[in-house]
Order: sequence, then C-alpha cells, then structure tokens
Amino acid sequence: MKIFDRPVNRYAKYLALTAAYLCFCFSLYFQYLWIINGQRRKARWIIVVTLVVFFLCSVSVLRDKSGSSFSRQWKGMCFAHVIIMLPAVVRLPSLLFREDLYPFVGVFLFYPVSLVVVIISFLREKDRLIGMIRDICRRRSTRYLAVLIVIALLVTHQEKTYFFWDCHNMSFHMEIMDGAASLFNLEDLSFYSHISFPYVFFGILFMLLTGSAVMGQILYAKVLTVLAVYGFWKLMRFLFPTRSERSHFAVTLLFLVSPFITGLAPYSYNDQALWLVFPILLYTLYTEQYLYAFLLGNYFVFCKEPGVITYAFLLLGIYLTECVKKRKLIHDVFRWAAMILPCFLWFLTYKYVVNNEAETGVGGLTFDAGYALSKLRSYFCVDFLWLIGAMALLGFAVCVIRKKYREYAGKLFPVVLSAAAFLVFSVCVDTIVNHPRYIDALLAQLFILAAAVPMVLIRQEWVRIVLTGALSLLLFVQSFWTIDPVSRLVYQTVNVGKTEVITTSHEIMGDAWVYNRQYQNYGYIMDAALDGVCTAADSRICFPAFEDTTWHFDAMGHFFELEDDGETVITEYWDEKRATRMIEDEAAGSIPFAVHVIRSGDAVSLESGERGFFFYTDYMGSEIAEEIRGLYEVVGQEDFEKNGWIMHRMEFGYKTAG
Repeated sequence: MKIFDRPVNRYAKYLALTAAYLCFCFSLYFQYLWIINGQRRKARWIIVVTLVVFFLCSVSVLRDKSGSSFSRQWKGMCFAHVIIMLPAVVRLPSLLFREDLYPFVGVFLFYPVSLVVVIISFLREKDRLIGMIRDICRRRSTRYLAVLIVIALLVTHQEKTYFFWDCHNMSFHMEIMDGAASLFNLEDLSFYSHISFPYVFFGILFMLLTGSAVMGQILYAKVLTVLAVYGFWKLMRFLFPTRSERSHFAVTLLFLVSPFITGLAPYSYNDQALWLVFPILLYTLYTEQYLYAFLLGNYFVFCKEPGVITYAFLLLGIYLTECVKKRKLIHDVFRWAAMILPCFLWFLTYKYVVNNEAETGVGGLTFDAGYALSKLRSYFCVDFLWLIGAMALLGFAVCVIRKKYREYAGKLFPVVLSAAAFLVFSVCVDTIVNHPRYIDALLAQLFILAAAVPMVLIRQEWVRIVLTGALSLLLFVQSFWTIDPVSRLVYQTVNVGKTEVITTSHEIMGDAWVYNRQYQNYGYIMDAALDGVCTAADSRICFPAFEDTTWHFDAMGHFFELEDDGETVITEYWDEKRATRMIEDEAAGSIPFAVHVIRSGDAVSLESGERGFFFYTDYMGSEIAEEIRGLYEVVGQEDFEKNGWIMHRMEFGYKTAG
C-alpha cells in the first residue's frame, strides 16, 4: 500500500484504473459470451480483480491528505456512483437468486466501497465543504448559473410529452427490459443493434427511479440538459476568461434556447445525448480533469457510433495543440493512450459483440456528391444553423488570421478538427435516411465556435448582449414555429391545417419532421380526437396507412406491414387520468383499445352495432375518407385543432335503407 501511495509513481493510480477498466470491459464481454454459450468462470474472477483495484484506489484516496486533483475527482466519482446506482441497489435482493446474473452480483460490491469513501470524506471535510458551498452561493457567477438552470427546466417543460416514431421505439425498448437485470446485459443495452450501452443503461436507471419508461426518459433528458447548460457555461468562462459574467450568461442562453435544445427537449434519444454531453466533456479535457474526462468519454463513445469519430479527433486536436506548445511530437504517451482507449474498445465491441450478426442501418463507406449535399443540407439548412455555421466559420477564421486572437484559435482548433472529421465521416457513410437529429455533437461544436463572434470580435459589451439577445429570441421562436426562410426554401413544406412544417426527406409524418417542437402538437390533437370514443365498447378506431405500414400516422405505434386484406390491428392504451394515449400498459387503470390501420375504405368491416371512427388529416388519409363516404353513411365529423394543426374525426355506420 505504501508503494501504491508514493508520489513518484504519479501514473500508478491511472495505470491501475486502466487495468481495472479493461478487466471490467472484459467481464462484460464474458457475461455476453455466457448468455450465448454459458462461459461463466472468467467473468466471475475478472470482477474480483476489478473490485480489488477499485478498493485499493479508494483506500489510497482516503490516505491522501494533499487534496490532489485525482483524489477530488475520485471522491466526486464515488458520490455520483452512490446517487446514480441507488435505484438498482434497492432492487438487489430480487437479483441475488438469478442464476443468469451470478457473475454480476459482485458488481454491487463496488457500491459500499463508494459509500464508505463518500461518508468518510464528508466527515473529514464537512467544515471545509460547508464553507466552500457558502462561498460558491455568494458568488455572482453562481446566480447567473442558477438562472440558466431554472430557464432550462422551464423551457424544457410542457403539459404533456409525446414520444413519437424513433423516440417512442427507444422508450419501448426501455419498457420491455428486464429491469435492473438488464443493466449488465450487452444485448439488452444495444438499441436496434446500435452501440448505445451507456445511454440505455442510464435510461433503465431512470426508469427504475420513476417507475415509468416515459417519465424516466423525460427526467433523463432534463438531467442531460442541465448538464449541458453547466458544461457550456463553464466552457465559455474557460475559453473567454476576460469577458464578463453577463456575456457568459448570454452566449450560454443562446445555446440553451436553440431549437435542438429547447425545441427537441421532448425527443429523448441517444443523438440528443451526444450534443448535450459534448460541452462538459470538452471542458473536463481542457481543464485536465482526466478521470472525469475518461468517464464522460466512455459515455460519449459508446452512446452512438459517430461519437467515436468525434471523440478520437477531439483528442487528436488537443494532442497536436499541446505538441505545438511544448515543441515535442511525442509526450505524455501513457496519458493519451489511456484517454484513447475507449475508441479501441469501441472497435472491438463493434466487431465482436454488436455488429457480428446484425445490421446497424449503415450501408458502408462511399461517396456520392448528391448524397453528400443531402446530408449537409440536413445539418445546416434547418433551425437557422446556416447562420450559426456562418458565425462559426467567421469566428474561427478571424482568430486564425488576426495575430492577437491566435490564442483563441489554439483553443478552438480541436473543436474544428473533430467537427471536420465528423462531417467527412457523415457524408461518406450511407445511411437509410437523413434526419436532422443526426447532427449529433456537431450542434454543440457549432455553437462553441460561433461564440467567438460575440466574445472575441465584439469589444463593446452592450453590443454583444444585444446581438446574442436578438439571436436568442430568433432561435427561441424557431423552437416552436418554423420561421427559418432557408428551411422553407430548401425543403418540401407540408400544410398540417393552418400552418406548415418542413420534411427533410420523402417521409410524410416521421422523424424527418422532428427539428423543433411543432410535431408535439400532433399528440395533442390526436388525444383530443380519441377522447371519449376510443374506450367505448361499440367503437371501431381506424387510422390510415402510409406505404402499407402502421408507422407514420399512428406515430406511437410499431413498424408493422399491413396484412394481405389491407388491415392490421394494434392494441394501444388510454390513460384516463391524464387523458392521453399510450402504447404500453404503463399506467394503473389504463384501458386497452384496438386501432385498425387500413389501406383503403374496402378494408373496413363494421360488425353489427359498431360505430366506425376514421381519423385523418389533410395530408394523410383524405382519399380513404372519400372511399368510406361512398361505402358507409357518415354520421358526423369533428375537427380538432392545436396551434394550427388539425385532425379530422369522421363517424360512420352502415347506410340505412331508403
């Protein structure tokens, strides 16, 4: 233990932790193999090795009285571990007798070690901690941060949250998991064969905490948004330390009210996690908090495939910047080898675990000018990102050209390099569709670079505040209504009643509509139209199909192709307390009802005494409505409107004689 504590071995703890991390990753892999073919012994012993290293590091931290950065980060990590894993720990008794989880019950032994570290650290340092908290609360900067967090919670709140299309699939994936037992099952943590282990892992934890997959996802998104605001604010203070707290507040607010943050707050998905986590990841790397950066880097890399490209080139950019400063090509080899380790493990995971038998939606590396243009349009021609992108280019270009701004160029270079690598990767990987959310971490990178315009080029503070305030107002409005003229010019617009939305692909209703919060209005008008009729015993609820699938109009349904007779029946649920539709039977007392998705009016076959209700919009289902009018007697029709979105509900029955 004394050798472990010697200052001369300054990388000893990081080396031990790296070894423990590798052991833990290998144990996950052997757990996966055990599920496949029953290999158990290796997973058990590797967990023991990992636990021993974790214990030794914790003891070393408790013995360290110097208050080193490593010790502070380790204590912070233990505190986060205690809080985050609590929902799983309280369910430990139900897992103890699960034979399929035998190797991983040992993982929970990490929890008491972290708890002991937290308790002892608090008892030793409570006076200092209380004083530090008081000092932080008195700072003017803390008040600005508190206001930003309150604004983040307010702008991301809405009366009802609707998970549609891919977002609903993510929620459903959480719902069908085996609770805490799925936390260590790599198959369960893979979403549609995507490498998304940490995102699903935390999604399950939030589901265990709230008791609901939907509420868990909502809370998860709010926590990530607050983390993004904190990370962006800290990053602005680091990059531009000479600017005032008001300026830091203003540029952070600009990021917060952007349509991909405020507008897509209800769209909880792993793409969203990438642009929300990137600011705090970059801040920990810049401030050399490598333990935090390592953990955040693992989350980022394993959240979704593009994360590995962004993270790898971000590290490369920081390394090259340090090479220039130190005038050495090779330096701190071990540190950078450890930081890049998640990328190598990602490639091993992609090859041997997730992608060995499944498709991930990627069509392979290629380059097609038309496809590349389509991809770039989906990144820069929505939500005023063409304006933010122009500001990013201008800001970095001026920092490079003007000698007195070169220090800012050095700080921003890693962001530029990783953004460029992501763009090259994106246009060379042929995906099935190009949705706006695929922008991933590039969104945060654009706002970080764009901040150079007001923070560096504008010297007068009042001009800086006015400019960022005007841009914030513009982006906030775009978060709820489509006012971007470039979007309307470049993309097809769809009239949804009394207003228009754009679609970034050929899809009529789908994730191509998800670029701000407008699509949430569809949930309100659907609920209003279903209320009072969907649970009636004599009602037959009918939705129109699009391209012979149930996916588009239903929005919350699953992707089924229609049967040969032109109809498919889906069971959905009505929550009477909240007056809303659900796909899963999550709420106590929810009432099941059948939805008949039909190709044409001929597919409708009312039984004796039934009332038919056909739901349609001006852009989907009008032709089927005309066919039904010719085959049945229309009893009545009602229209339901929300912020310009209109849903038609037609009641019909058999024609009476004469």
